[in-house]
Amino acid sequence: MNPFFATILTAALVGAAFAADTSAESQQNLPAALSRDHNHGYLSLFFDNDTFGGTDENYTNGVRLSWISPSLPVDRLSGFYRNLDWLLHRMDWQGGTPWLYQYGISLTQLMFTPADNSISELIPDDRPYAGWLGLGFSLHAKTDSLLHSLELSVGVVGPSSLAENSQDLIHDLRNIDKAQGWDNQLEDELTINLHYRRTKQLFEWSVLDDGFEMDGLYRWGFELGNAWINVNGGAYMRAGWNLPSDFSDPKLSATAYTHQLFTERRERLNPWSLFFTVGAEGKVVGRDIFLDGNTFEDSHSVDKRHFVADLTAGVTVRYKQLRVSYAHSYRTEEFAEQEGGQYFGSVSMGFAF
Repeated sequence: MNPFFATILTAALVGAAFAADTSAESQQNLPAALSRDHNHGYLSLFFDNDTFGGTDENYTNGVRLSWISPSLPVDRLSGFYRNLDWLLHRMDWQGGTPWLYQYGISLTQLMFTPADNSISELIPDDRPYAGWLGLGFSLHAKTDSLLHSLELSVGVVGPSSLAENSQDLIHDLRNIDKAQGWDNQLEDELTINLHYRRTKQLFEWSVLDDGFEMDGLYRWGFELGNAWINVNGGAYMRAGWNLPSDFSDPKLSATAYTHQLFTERRERLNPWSLFFTVGAEGKVVGRDIFLDGNTFEDSHSVDKRHFVADLTAGVTVRYKQLRVSYAHSYRTEEFAEQEGGQYFGSVSMGFAF
C-alpha cells in the first residue's frame, strides 16, 4: 500500500475513534428549540473543472468529498475535536460562546498544469505541474447567524498525490491526449495546514408571499502552513424560492461543507427550492506551494501574484434532502507569466441525513 494512503486510512480511523456521539441521546441534550432544526448531518461532493471554461490548464481539476456531523452541544465533543474547540477559544474571534457544534472530515484532490501540456520538457515561464491529496479534520462552531470553521489538513504534494494517475484515467475515458510534462511535477512533500473561516449572515428578506426570498453573508479567514499562507474574504447573496437554511460553498475550498447555518425556513413546508447565488472573494497570498514550488528543496516555480480574486455565479435546485448546484467562476491571474485569468465550473451535490 502507498505509504500516504496508509497514513490517510490510519488518520480516518483515528478521527472516527475521536468522533463525538451524535446518536438520539446526544440530540436530547440540545436546547429544545434547536433539537428539531439541527438534527442531521450532510454528505457533500464538490467537483471543479476548467473544461466548463473551455480550457485544460492552470487549476484544471478539483474533487472533494466532505461529511459534517449533526449539531451537538460542547459536552459531546471529545479527543481531537475538543482540542480544535480549545484552539477556537484561544483565537478569541468567536463573538460570544457558540451554542452548537459540528465536526467534519474531508478528502480532497487538486490538480494544476501549465497552459501547453503537449510539451514534455519543463516550461520555465509557466506554472509547474502539481497535485495535492489531503485529509481534513474540522470543527464548526455556530449561533443562528454566525459560523466559525477550523480545519486541520494533512496532505501530500507530488507524485504521491496521484494527480497524474487521475488525469490520465479521465483523459483515457474521454479519448483525450495525455499531458506530456508530468515528469517535471513538484517533488513529494508532506503538507500541514490550518484553515480558518468566519461566516456571518448579513440579512434575510422575504420579498413576496409566494416564497421568494433573498439573503446575504460575508466571510473572512486565513490559511497557514507549508502549502498555503493567505488571508481571504468575500461576500455572497442568494435569491430564489424557498431558500433552505443550509449554505454550501458554491465551489471547492478548504472549508467546503454543507452547513445548516441559520434558523429553519420554508423548506419544512415546501420540499422544493430553486435559487441563484452570486459572490466575490479575494485573497492576499503569502505562499502558494503550487506556484512557489517545494518548500525544502529546489523545484520549478513562477512569480506569483500577491492578490487573487474570484467572481462566482451559480444556480441550485433542492428536493427534500438532496441538493444539486452548478456555479461558474472567473479567477484573476495567479502568476506574472499567466496570460489572462481563468474560467472554471463547479458541480456540487449534498445530501442531508
